[in-house]
Amino acid sequence: MQMRSKGWLLVLLVTGALVVLTACEEQAQPQVQDDLEARVSRIEATLQGIQAQLEVPTPTPRPTATPAPTATPQPTATPYPTPTPADLPVVTAAPTASSAGATVNADNGLNVRAEPTIEAEVLRVLDHESEVSLTGRSATSGDADWVELEDGGWVQSQYLIFN
Repeated sequence: MQMRSKGWLLVLLVTGALVVLTACEEQAQPQVQDDLEARVSRIEATLQGIQAQLEVPTPTPRPTATPAPTATPQPTATPYPTPTPADLPVVTAAPTASSAGATVNADNGLNVRAEPTIEAEVLRVLDHESEVSLTGRSATSGDADWVELEDGGWVQSQYLIFN
């Protein structure tokens, strides 16, 4: 900022000198007039140089590096588990030695189901110590052994006392 002030002061002084020289030029003799014109030309050239130095060009902004976009990871397909067939009961048609009858040994009663699996519909509930007749058919579903009742339905054999 201080350089600009000095530069403009110099420009004003040079301009003032030009005005004085121009005034003197009209009154000078031809040889002196040629000398004055040469001086004025040099002063004008100097003035143009000073003005060029004062005109500080606006710096050109440098381009900033734009980071390359990062790839957004695409979700990968999660394979669905292959459904395994439910433990289907394996029904045995051969009569067992205990096919005659049994007594319910479940304190809160025993569910009689439509199929030999705990997911099957409950048809009724047998009371504790009630007597049941069996068909002799049995089945295994998961960890449970089932027996078929003569009057329909299936019960888990672990809740029976066989006669």
